[in-house]
Amino acid sequence: PNIAQAFDLGRADDSYYLVMEYVRGPTLGDLLRATAKRGEPGLPEREAMGITLAIAEALAYVHDRHDEFGRPLNIVHRDLNPANVIVSYDGAVKLIDFGLSLGRHRGEPRLERGALGG
Repeated sequence: PNIAQAFDLGRADDSYYLVMEYVRGPTLGDLLRATAKRGEPGLPEREAMGITLAIAEALAYVHDRHDEFGRPLNIVHRDLNPANVIVSYDGAVKLIDFGLSLGRHRGEPRLERGALGG
């Protein structure tokens, strides 16, 4: 539940595209900038811990993923930063931007439908 769902990956001419779930809300970076602008030292502890836990759960989920033969997918989020965490207006925390990872698959970049769950 803490990963923005990817619906499709395709190629148009020489460019790849990714269709993802739309999450309505600010990034964690936006929230941190807003608190700094108000002169606050950061997010309230309860909210910060909730966001941190959601991120940790998302990372644990993808790191533990295996293919249909039980082989690890070796998915690693290589750009974890506040701009890649969205906090929706209803309080859900979603990790985005795993990029196109070749992982143990070589050749064309690909996204396994359902590989991250959704």
